[in-house]
Amino acid sequence: MVDVGGQLELFEAKWTELPSESDAVNLDFVRRVVGEARVVSGAVVCRTPNSFPLVNGLRALPVSELT
Repeated sequence: MVDVGGQLELFEAKWTELPSESDAVNLDFVRRVVGEARVVSGAVVCRTPNSFPLVNGLRALPVSELT
């Protein structure tokens, strides 16, 4: 979780190359707990070569895009 001026960016790391919707369940839970209005983005950081949408606005994000 990264706080950017009161707005939150959520990240969870997974070893997989192809995350599924079930890999984002914890991010979705945290977003509901802290309040969806405070969360501006969320991503499963993983070994995938390309970013792609997962569920409810959450994304799969290659670790290479963190730099």
